[in-house]
Amino acid sequence: MKKIGLLVAMEKEAQGIIQGLSNVFTEQYKGKTFTIGKIGDKEVVLALAGIGKVNATYATTLMIERYSVDCIINTGIAGGVGKLKPLTALSVSSVCQHDSNTTALGDPIGLISGLNKVYFDCDEEIVEVIKKAAGEAQVGRVATGDKFVASNIESKLISQIFNAVACDMECGACAQVCYIAGVRFGALKVISDSAGDDSPMAYEELAYRACEINARTLLKAVTML
Repeated sequence: MKKIGLLVAMEKEAQGIIQGLSNVFTEQYKGKTFTIGKIGDKEVVLALAGIGKVNATYATTLMIERYSVDCIINTGIAGGVGKLKPLTALSVSSVCQHDSNTTALGDPIGLISGLNKVYFDCDEEIVEVIKKAAGEAQVGRVATGDKFVASNIESKLISQIFNAVACDMECGACAQVCYIAGVRFGALKVISDSAGDDSPMAYEELAYRACEINARTLLKAVTML
């Protein structure tokens, strides 16, 4: 791989990764911050996208157009929807968007109009590399939506309807752009909370620890690609 794109939503997710880069410089481009550097002999571009699907879509598009990356890895923290314990590393196998809903028109829930797809598969090589880098990583699907899920009932529904093991606010949008553009996509997530009733408190307590695990695993994975 010539150039690897990394996309995070928040500064706390970026910090540990940037500390692991060499030959670092940062630039602002059309409203987004991109940090360019190396991890071992790999050239990487890290986008600080911002939270949510629109930010993820925009930053992913800019990264592909400006930096001509060969693949993109969305990485950071996620909710476990009752399936994964906090601080568990997840190598994402596929993604969907749980808040995409045109069922009133007879479509299956989660369908992305125009693409006729509910699920977007991650690149198999990237899935395996992240799994090995994490040591004991789980493998499974992430469901994305523009909402911080903090309800036992809602997280259970997301898990059951989409067979998801985690939820976040960016992964599905990033995967959709990569699918359209023909760019390889993968994702690493570390669970910061259950996406249940206690999630706001758990998130505040565990988010930074989850980000540390995420950065350490991601840096190792990139050297293996």
